[in-house]
Amino acid sequence: MKSAGSTASSNKSAPTSEDGDLFVWVRRHWNDHRIGKVRLSDLSGFHWSQFSGGQIYGFGRVAPQPFLHAYMLCTQVIEGEISHTCRHGPPPHRIKVCMTKKDNRRGFEFLAMLADPEHSRRSVFRKHQDRFRPE
Repeated sequence: MKSAGSTASSNKSAPTSEDGDLFVWVRRHWNDHRIGKVRLSDLSGFHWSQFSGGQIYGFGRVAPQPFLHAYMLCTQVIEGEISHTCRHGPPPHRIKVCMTKKDNRRGFEFLAMLADPEHSRRSVFRKHQDRFRPE
């Protein structure tokens, strides 16, 4: 699904918005060239998986190793585009997205901790929020 802008920024750190929300770069599949910027607060269900989104309709892919994934609504892409067409019905759809270390270098350790059930999302955020602040 397309959003404002056609390609993602080359500086993929996770800046904050005016309201203080954090941004994350996501892909539909670990090796997809289409990436989009979304608000961290729009993501949920962080987990590690080798299976990408779209499995229900036979389009899911198997990655060579586990990657960090989460769920979001397809309408929440702020910039760039991700692989989702909305052909199966009107939006929004809950979709599975992948976050790679390559796209989220400054904040990936924090994102990875969100998939760890021993850490609460709020306490991890407070501890690592500076990693997402622009330099």
